Amino acid sequence: MAFNPVHQTKLQYLKRLRERYRAAVKMESCRLANRMLRHLADGDVSLVQMQNAWNMTEQEWTAKAAALQARADKWIAYRAAERAADNEAGD
Repeated sequence: MAFNPVHQTKLQYLKRLRERYRAAVKMESCRLANRMLRHLADGDVSLVQMQNAWNMTEQEWTAKAAALQARADKWIAYRAAERAADNEAGD
């Protein structure tokens, strides 16, 4: 399904997502980091759009993306553990 934010441009959406990420704590920040990186991986937004939303150069973004990836990995591990626990509860 195509990514098409309603009533805003992709850049506006990314800026709002960035602000939500900056204000987030604990697992919410991991979930939002995963969402941002998924948008890039799925081709929903371009690298240039993401860099503009964060107001970063390519080098700055590379460092930020590494930090985001670490949090996204935590979110993926959390979701996997949650699914495993749900499966075990049914046994």
